[in-house]
Amino acid sequence: MRLQVYLTELDKSVTITRKISTPKKPKIEPADDDVMAALAEVADHPEIALSRREILRFILVEPTKRSEEIQTILKLDEIGQTRSTLNTSQNRLPRDLNAAKAAVDSSRTALQTHLQIATLRSGDVLAAVNQRRALLGLAEIAEMTADTKLDAGLSSAAKIPEFNKRSALRDLGALSDAARGFPTLAAGEARAIAADLGRLEDDPSLLAALQRHTLIEKGLDLVDGAECPLCDTEWEDEQHLRNHLTAKLLKSEEARTLQQRLLDKGAAISREIVRVTGLLAPVHKLSEAQGSEDFPRLLSRWRADLGELKDKLATVDGLMVLKDRLTSAGARCRNFELV
Repeated sequence: MRLQVYLTELDKSVTITRKISTPKKPKIEPADDDVMAALAEVADHPEIALSRREILRFILVEPTKRSEEIQTILKLDEIGQTRSTLNTSQNRLPRDLNAAKAAVDSSRTALQTHLQIATLRSGDVLAAVNQRRALLGLAEIAEMTADTKLDAGLSSAAKIPEFNKRSALRDLGALSDAARGFPTLAAGEARAIAADLGRLEDDPSLLAALQRHTLIEKGLDLVDGAECPLCDTEWEDEQHLRNHLTAKLLKSEEARTLQQRLLDKGAAISREIVRVTGLLAPVHKLSEAQGSEDFPRLLSRWRADLGELKDKLATVDGLMVLKDRLTSAGARCRNFELV
């Protein structure tokens, strides 16, 4: 079989000869690089030239499946999956960023508490660190850069007091001061979450709409006639069907807005959990070295409970499980207490 093609952009005529014995090894004349590149691009886009069999298949296929066939030939069948992945990333990245910021804030507060400085300016940090290095007989650090190690020269063999009373008192004081605010800590966010969860309970269709959002969106794209592509129901006409699906899509958009608001409030509480956990960590370590056996176990349970709480705050299903705990925050906050 011989096919003669004219490539307008190259202003060249090309002859393609294919034999039945070697159908995948056609002979191309002239076999110039630009000609081969142009033909390779055509081969990568089957929609440019359809065979009679493919055209007949599009004509005879059921209307509800015609869009799927076209998406396949245009290599658009993975768009839905890609869009879902991008949406997931878009929702997850802000939460991860907020969690990272909370961890940084917690570490910054802990460092300021231990060094007893008001800011983390390099001059203030160096002054506080060099004062302590002098007590340990270590060389002074002249300049602080991104690679500066504040504990340079400090080895495990150095004689360091096993118990630093001042440091321990600062850790205990920081936790004690924070504990006074536990009854109102993130109480506003907890009330907002409880109110939105109440909306979901009062209107179960919101949650159902959220779960069906992607399906309805795809179904709207596949509408081709009066037959619904999702349930095969025959409608009065295509416009009525489109109006019905659009109304459902708007309902699901409302549900997605509610979901995002819930997750944002949950992330706000999670940031406070990171801060409180950061205050608990040194006290827990101190209690294991100096306290009784019961107190470290109590602190360990407290930290574990806060960790579980933080995990549940990241999903709508987890927030629904926490509804009773969050609702009780109005009278006496239990979110940061051991339960």
